[in-house]
Amino acid sequence: MIINLTVLLVLAVVVALFAVANSSAVIINLILWQSQQVSLSIVILVSVLSGFIAAGIIAVFQKIKDGLKIKQLESKVKELERHISQRGLPLQ
Repeated sequence: MIINLTVLLVLAVVVALFAVANSSAVIINLILWQSQQVSLSIVILVSVLSGFIAAGIIAVFQKIKDGLKIKQLESKVKELERHISQRGLPLQ
């Protein structure tokens, strides 16, 4: 856990330094939309933040899916243990 936080902090510092070093104005073009001039550092920081948020949302859904699978497997184990005990076989 502490390693993850350390890596995250290092990445945040690197991105912040990169963003500050690239502070020129840019125009963002999306399919039918064009922005006014925006600082490149803002674009970089918003992009990185969006990526962190997207990764966090995906991680939460994966954790929920894993939790549901664990509950399903635990109930299957209990069912099999009950089935074994009804046959009079010893559990190991």
